[in-house]
Amino acid sequence: MKPKQGTYIIGLDHLRALAAFLVFFWHGIHVRDVPFVRDIPFDTVPSTWVGSLFEEGWSGVTLFITITGFVFTVLTAGKQIDFLPFLKNRVLRLFPLIFLMTLYAVHAIGSTNTSLFLFFGLLGGGTVYGTWTLAVEFQFYLAYPFLRNTLEGSSATKTVLRCALFCGLFLMLRYIFFIDKGEVRAIAYWTILGQADAFIAGILAGHVFNTHRHRHERSVRAVSVVVLVAAGTSLVGVYHWLNIHGGFYGDAPDQGGVWVYLPTVTAALWACVVGSYTLLAQRLFGPISRALGYIGAISYSTYMLHFLTVPMCNYLYGEYVGFQFSEVPIRQMGLTLLTFHYPVTLLVSAVSYELIEKAFLRKRVPYLLDPEIPALQKPVIA
Repeated sequence: MKPKQGTYIIGLDHLRALAAFLVFFWHGIHVRDVPFVRDIPFDTVPSTWVGSLFEEGWSGVTLFITITGFVFTVLTAGKQIDFLPFLKNRVLRLFPLIFLMTLYAVHAIGSTNTSLFLFFGLLGGGTVYGTWTLAVEFQFYLAYPFLRNTLEGSSATKTVLRCALFCGLFLMLRYIFFIDKGEVRAIAYWTILGQADAFIAGILAGHVFNTHRHRHERSVRAVSVVVLVAAGTSLVGVYHWLNIHGGFYGDAPDQGGVWVYLPTVTAALWACVVGSYTLLAQRLFGPISRALGYIGAISYSTYMLHFLTVPMCNYLYGEYVGFQFSEVPIRQMGLTLLTFHYPVTLLVSAVSYELIEKAFLRKRVPYLLDPEIPALQKPVIA
């Protein structure tokens, strides 16, 4: 749903669509015991570098969190945040589907010990069907109104320095953990100790966007194109390198300390993608752009519900379709996900968005005030 204060950045919805698809593909490609294709190990290396970005689709979580930092920075620029209404809006955004999925999980798989009560756990994980990411997101929601003034200096240089120091603090914590335990992937991915880098990088990307959003010179677009291509290529290279060395669950990168700095590197690259693409996409309002924008708008439902639609589609495809695209398992599963599972997931997500999400999003309340005249300024909703 578009923000009611009139600031709609269509490029963000494009990127949300990408993030949701990456996570969808990651969970779909590695599902076990599918009747129409052999299991695909987590250390599978695609034949193309770009394929590694999708095969390591857990990277979509980092993109989602980068977008969160970006959105908060853009929406709240020059305003004061009223904390309780701000938090209420975040609850209206997240909890309806979390409640639905938790209720289903309790009855379907008996997840009474990993229920909504663990949602606020600082350790990440613990909740059902991938909602650990929302636990981490909510921790950022709680902290952002208080951290904003600390992170944002009076100049761009001071803001960059403060954000860099903040990221450096978390990098140091990961390094200390690695020295002590000999591994660090768990806290670097599943908790705020690793994902904070993405949130901070998103804040910096938001400042870049705010600075240049009304500049339409060719030089701005040219630089944005260069940054987008360079960052996108670098991301593909990083994830392909990781894939070659065992992927997400590979012991070599973890025991070698790669996960100490990997969150910082990928956060910086995703922030470059977010900042440059949103600048370039400001005038993209054609039918294809709007369609991608809608897929991004329903991305939260896509993220939450694909944990149910993928197993359902595996059964339906194996039972009633069974078409073989390729003898190569990763190609067979990838094309099946793209042509059957993903359209079905989008359809279910659209129904969820229109009937469930929108009903709660309409209840959002104003939380932004002009800092100079808070008593006279009418708050805006975001």
